[in-house]
Amino acid sequence: MMGIFERITGSMEAKREWRSMEKRAKSLPPRYYEAYQAIQRYLNVTGGLTSWQSSHRVLTVVLELMEQAAFEQKPVTDFTGEDVAAFCDELVKDEQSWQTSYRHKLNETIRQNS
Repeated sequence: MMGIFERITGSMEAKREWRSMEKRAKSLPPRYYEAYQAIQRYLNVTGGLTSWQSSHRVLTVVLELMEQAAFEQKPVTDFTGEDVAAFCDELVKDEQSWQTSYRHKLNETIRQNS
């Protein structure tokens, strides 16, 4: 059972995982780190994922791609394709987003009040 502290602040294990991922990302060469951050911002702004597990899964894929691109010294678009936004959208298409949650909540609220 989750304690009150974890309910307020979140899981300490998740925070450790997040810090570890961010440390890995910051160790990338600047252009790959900037690409990672841009993709992360895009994912957050376009709906955001609703769970740490989903965020971790998606951002791990992105981070691994950035690490591979950096290792091979190739452009990020060699791994994502030219339409990076479409690549990101494809990564999260089966994940629950805040936008999806709010859409369902709005529809349910209207149905209940009709």
